[in-house]
Amino acid sequence: MMASEVQKQLVVFDFDWSMADQDTDRWIFEVLAPDLRRKMKTLKDQVQWTDLSKGLQNLFEEIVTNPAAFEPSGLLKLRRRVDPTGPQHQCKVGCSPNMCKGEELEAFLARHQTQFDRIIYIGDGANDFCPILRMRSQDMVLCRRFRGLERRIAQEGASEGLKCQVQYWAGAWEVEEIFGTLSA
Repeated sequence: MMASEVQKQLVVFDFDWSMADQDTDRWIFEVLAPDLRRKMKTLKDQVQWTDLSKGLQNLFEEIVTNPAAFEPSGLLKLRRRVDPTGPQHQCKVGCSPNMCKGEELEAFLARHQTQFDRIIYIGDGANDFCPILRMRSQDMVLCRRFRGLERRIAQEGASEGLKCQVQYWAGAWEVEEIFGTLSA
């Protein structure tokens, strides 16, 4: 599919080292929202980081993550996305018990009822293999070199029926260059 034919595309990425050369949550504040970072540093004793995250809402359609809530003591309590006492996901590809990224991608697409001309998935870890198996031939994975996802694509991609296009990258600046060539 030529870039000029793409009317609507979805970009999906995993936090932590998938689209930046550091923890992505830190990168967002340093690169995309430096004003919030300065405000956070100035007001660190009066304001929680979660209060400041409201300024990032226009950057993302949805963030799929583990549920978390502050306890009255101020402690942030994290829970698994898939409750260990409830029904478990059915992934047989190798996702962690906490979350099947492939099922999450399909659920996102079902919730939003939007037909995307192209999905771009940026990943690095072996657990990013599951969602890319669910992608179509016009979709693309941007796979970080020298990580688990590259090994799984090489070892299992053909036998598991991988259909999407694969572009490899090593440094985050390369992702930016790839996006520059995909602009419609």
